[in-house]
Amino acid sequence: MQRASVGKALHLDMNRRETRQPDSENDVSNPDAKNYFHRGLYSRASGLDVVGILVKVATRKNPNIQLGVVDLSCAMVVCAADLPDEPIIYCSEGFETLTQYRSNEVLGQNCRFLQAASTPAGVNYRPHHVASDLSVKAQLQMDVAARQETQVEVLNYKKNGEPFMNILSIVPVTWDSDQVKYLVGFMAANSPLDTWSHANLPRIES
Repeated sequence: MQRASVGKALHLDMNRRETRQPDSENDVSNPDAKNYFHRGLYSRASGLDVVGILVKVATRKNPNIQLGVVDLSCAMVVCAADLPDEPIIYCSEGFETLTQYRSNEVLGQNCRFLQAASTPAGVNYRPHHVASDLSVKAQLQMDVAARQETQVEVLNYKKNGEPFMNILSIVPVTWDSDQVKYLVGFMAANSPLDTWSHANLPRIES
């Protein structure tokens, strides 16, 4: 798809999305990131152009991973690669729907918080087929540190503690220089796990 057509497609939803008001409060975990925070698709204050970032993702040369359709309906986050601990500076409505976390709960945090259960149910139960989850997380950490495209299936938890296998794709994006400025993370729940109940999951004994 050509750059112009991608930009046009991404623009279709702008008028509806950019008028959304910011959350009343921001729980800012990383104070260095506070000037980035916004809820629109473009912020004059932060200079963060989400549509432009997605165009760069969709039109990047020689991709190492396949993303499928990239649009504003994706569950996604944008992280600041040039700030300590790569904090989240934007999350989509799709991310909020998938994880049950609102933007004011995640802005300023590193995405790894999704790897920790927030409820006793999530702590006590884990899918039996993630014995290699630690090695996956280690590989993910190395790829992110090297600013390489990566796609992994990793155990994450929703706000209510429900576990899900997250097909996570991360694409580094440069902006006004050759240095990576953003890390764009796309998320998709592995549907078979969505149908599991806690009764189907083995208990992790302490």
